Amino acid sequence: MLVSTWIVGMALVLASLYATHRIGLPHGRNLQLQSTNPALNLTIFAAPSSIEAPVQRLALHSWLDLVPPPCVVLLGSDPSLHRVVSSLDQEHCISVESNVDSTFQGVPFFHSMVARARSASSGVVVLVDPDVVLPPSLTKVLSHVRSLQHRHWLMVATSKTLPGSSLAIDKLHQVEDYVSKNGRWSECGGVKLWAWNPSQVPLHAGVLPPFRYGAGFHNQWMLNEAIASELRVVIDVSEALGAFQILLNNDTIQAPPSSTWEVDANARLARTYGSYAFKPPHFSNQPVARLFPCGSQLCHQSCDAGGRSQALMTSFRRYVHESESSCGKLSAPQLDCSSSQHQVSGNLSSITSGYSYQLESLLLKVSSPDKVVVLTVVSHSYRDMLMSWVCRLRHLNVTNYLVATIDKEMYQFGILQGLPVFRTESGRSDSKDCTFGSSCFKTVTKSKSRTVLRILELGYSVLFSDVDVYWFSSPIQELMAFGLGVLAAQTDEYNEKEAVNLPRRLNSGFYFAWSDNATIVSFRKIVKHAAKSKLSEQPSFYDVLCGEDGKHRKGNSSCVEPETNLTVEFLDRWRYPNGAYKLIWDSKDVRGTCQRLGCVILHNNWKTGHQQKIERQTRAGLWEYDPETRMCSRAWKNHENSKHFY
Repeated sequence: MLVSTWIVGMALVLASLYATHRIGLPHGRNLQLQSTNPALNLTIFAAPSSIEAPVQRLALHSWLDLVPPPCVVLLGSDPSLHRVVSSLDQEHCISVESNVDSTFQGVPFFHSMVARARSASSGVVVLVDPDVVLPPSLTKVLSHVRSLQHRHWLMVATSKTLPGSSLAIDKLHQVEDYVSKNGRWSECGGVKLWAWNPSQVPLHAGVLPPFRYGAGFHNQWMLNEAIASELRVVIDVSEALGAFQILLNNDTIQAPPSSTWEVDANARLARTYGSYAFKPPHFSNQPVARLFPCGSQLCHQSCDAGGRSQALMTSFRRYVHESESSCGKLSAPQLDCSSSQHQVSGNLSSITSGYSYQLESLLLKVSSPDKVVVLTVVSHSYRDMLMSWVCRLRHLNVTNYLVATIDKEMYQFGILQGLPVFRTESGRSDSKDCTFGSSCFKTVTKSKSRTVLRILELGYSVLFSDVDVYWFSSPIQELMAFGLGVLAAQTDEYNEKEAVNLPRRLNSGFYFAWSDNATIVSFRKIVKHAAKSKLSEQPSFYDVLCGEDGKHRKGNSSCVEPETNLTVEFLDRWRYPNGAYKLIWDSKDVRGTCQRLGCVILHNNWKTGHQQKIERQTRAGLWEYDPETRMCSRAWKNHENSKHFY
């Protein structure tokens, strides 16, 4: 029997079994339980990279078939998620959300997943790995945990594995019995399921670092912090639940490859933050509970600091050595092999050196089908403004952006934040703050035009935007409409009575450049002119394209470079205002003012100092990033407690 055929058959059998063996209760009673016990209403969160694989489809159907019926939220943007959801019956409560922070490769960040799940207001919230099959016993387990009357609890479980290629369907007389007899615990299973009762009490003290989901360390870090924090009672329900995964072709669950830089990055975060950063992990007298089957019932066992459940012992063996538990040796270890076997790199440079993307490969990865990229160039001192800018682009579903970094610190920061970063040829290795007008600032700005030219010569058109430009909507299509041979640029002129193309009024912080011959030749002239100038690159743009003193101006809104015939169109100030136009930033309602004007973007220039710019943007309600939690600001984040406890 082919494996895929077996999976489909097993899904049908499981669906039939789930319909008739729901935790041993009559079907009608479950319906009554749902209506009279709203605290049992479930919201299940999962983050599958795709969900077209048979094992993931099987897991999804097991969640939807639970009683009471849960709501399922799939976190991700892969098209397969939408296809699967649209193929299901409308009676199912299921949705797809892409509003969690993720890397440019589409890998979600674990801290953003947890924050989204914590914002749910259902009776119980579950966060589960996408290929874990949840049996009907989940409802029974949750009912039992609630009966223990712990005010705030956190339930964890690992899963058993079933060898799919050798499993006989006719043995599935009862799902739980079969899994119990034939499943095996993985030595590197790790936590596969989290569940908790929503409240203002966080799952653990402190702030969850920006771990990459699936690269190891994140589950064990949160488990250890939850135990050490003593904010919630932690209960291991692995044996009572009997969740399982299907392994095809005799695969085994293994630790992530130890050579990958993503694992190195997670390892460094785990070692740097939390209780492991300053002291050995401690477990107080706060009970660590175990729930397990005994006959037809469920039994509960608490373990104090002298006898902890082995399933909840730390797996950071590199740093901690524990004696064998005296609370009963479980067959469901919570070990995360990435934590216990991985050799942590101590140097950030050695970690990020494994990042394999160069400019050419990034262009292939992120550019739009018409070969257009959004580019910014930034130093480490502007990292928070960069993240706010990136968060805004994500909100607008603009994914074809690139970040050129001026210094090593910004490059390393960008890699850890999952950004499509590459180094410029600025020659700088430090993150010294280059204030506006300084010689450092003038030198650094010239790397912008050099980077744009480099991309144009590779055949990609560029929308260049400084990180202090706030986007109300995407301007890409509007700027492309100017057509080939036209450079569309913002004006720095703020006086309404003056023409927008007066001398030195071309703003090189926002423009669209085509990858055509006229534009490429013109940019070579700009780069050459700027290299000889003691000023920043901005005057070179105007002097080359519009001529010194504006001798190549055409009318009141354009210029034509005579040798290449490149036309410069200065953008409408109402739609693309600079930071001094109409004193928009001084209005009481900046967003409302811009809506009335029809702003597409608003430049936060004509303001010295990046901290002053941050304060102005924050006051205006145009700040999109929380540096404490390292997450984009979202409506659901208002439910999160971001206070530091350490």
